Amino acid sequence: MTFKTIDPSAIGSNTSWSAELTRAATTANYWRDKALFTPVTEDQKELLTTLANNLGGSENNYEFIDEAVSTETESIKIDYEKMLQALFLSAEVHPHEINAYSKMLRSILNHDNPTQAKQKLLLEINKHPENPYLLQVFIDTSLIQFNQDFDVGKMKEDIELAAAIAPESGIAEMLESFIANAKQNFAHQRQLIDAAYEKNPNFADAAVAKSSLNLAQRNVSGAKQFAEEALLLAPNVRGAHQMLSAIASLQGNPNLAYEEAKRESVVDFGDPAGTYALSYAALNAGDLDTALAYAVAYNKAVPNDHSIGILIANIFLLKGDLLTTTTIARSLSSQAFVPAQIREGAHVLLSQVYIAEGNLSNARLQAEKALDINPEDISALSMLVNIETLDANYAKALMQAQQIANNFPQVSHSWSQLAVTQMSIGLYDAAQTNSSTALSLNPQDPSALYLKIFFMIRNGDTIQAAEELQNMKAKFGTLTWFKELEVSINRFMGDNDGALKAAITSPP
Repeated sequence: MTFKTIDPSAIGSNTSWSAELTRAATTANYWRDKALFTPVTEDQKELLTTLANNLGGSENNYEFIDEAVSTETESIKIDYEKMLQALFLSAEVHPHEINAYSKMLRSILNHDNPTQAKQKLLLEINKHPENPYLLQVFIDTSLIQFNQDFDVGKMKEDIELAAAIAPESGIAEMLESFIANAKQNFAHQRQLIDAAYEKNPNFADAAVAKSSLNLAQRNVSGAKQFAEEALLLAPNVRGAHQMLSAIASLQGNPNLAYEEAKRESVVDFGDPAGTYALSYAALNAGDLDTALAYAVAYNKAVPNDHSIGILIANIFLLKGDLLTTTTIARSLSSQAFVPAQIREGAHVLLSQVYIAEGNLSNARLQAEKALDINPEDISALSMLVNIETLDANYAKALMQAQQIANNFPQVSHSWSQLAVTQMSIGLYDAAQTNSSTALSLNPQDPSALYLKIFFMIRNGDTIQAAEELQNMKAKFGTLTWFKELEVSINRFMGDNDGALKAAITSPP
């Protein structure tokens, strides 16, 4: 699939981005109608009228108080306290109007007394426990303030505030999980996210976080389950469609990945995550130039998010530009202020570069550095298995692969990698069993699909193998991993079967 190339400067522009994301925002006339016709108290009518007046413009003006909230001029002096109360009311009467919450966030950040504003938000959360977007506003407010100066003390104040006023919301545990992540205590981070999720069944952000944790461990089914659950709780929750886009990419469905990325791009909570998702989807579809364009656009919009560096480095790695990949990865891995998980990913990238260069000693060192940050990094663990296999240390590779499968039994790659390792030392029966396990967990696991065809050929079913590969080519032919699989099978076959070679070389 080829994506339409974009102009990075356009997406990077705040004006363009705002116009794109506020298309479905509520008109000023809607709120004037609410003020005039909704049976509310006089005080509430005044608040709604204040909101309507701040909206301004004609009935076709879809800019939902962007100018009023983000820019104070001599003619417009915003009373953020009154605005906040108006937004609380608007959330009550129209809870799924997502733009109201981004303006609520800005109102709290610009408030004369942000702590007092957050206290009132927590009271609203207690009043409307079924509204997951209010929770997201509090989380985002705290994270934005934390990211400005990385002051853990400020976040701890928010944790204490949430624990005191809204103890059943799960907010305190969720914020604690961010601190645990910053301290590289990933096991505790997972425990805290689990606690937030269990404490509050309406916490869509916690469900997205659980989806992300599952995806990081390559547990595709678990990741999908929690992402879909988050969307049931809050159709406009940020991050859920991004998770589904990543899952679709991993499962070899670039069209669905792109559609999910587009859905993410219309979620407006001050974070253009959809652009990131579009870049990831294009990368997995093999459209590297468009992936890079979207990545650059995201970097312009969110310059302090170092995770985009990992994505850009991956793009250059697939382009075969090892020098640029190395430059980016070394920069990310060596800076103390870069979050631990990003440094971890950078070490894995450097390990891949060294493998490509045939430098297994340095590749092993970089994988071990990633594991120093996170001993459960499945990518780094898998890298070590590959390194030991390439270094002909088959017994050690087999032991490591078996340990990964034991520790991550729901991850298809654990079993397919174990099967590949077993096959390399002639344990064919065990390899066939474990590759079948991998396919039961993920029918699009690339290594398991390769082994499926391998065993068809080994068992003499060359015609069926050719048909299977042709079907796969029709479905996955443009994807990078399938092109690599073709090369592997071609090497394996040599001149043994002309029919299969024809299937490999013919167009889908």
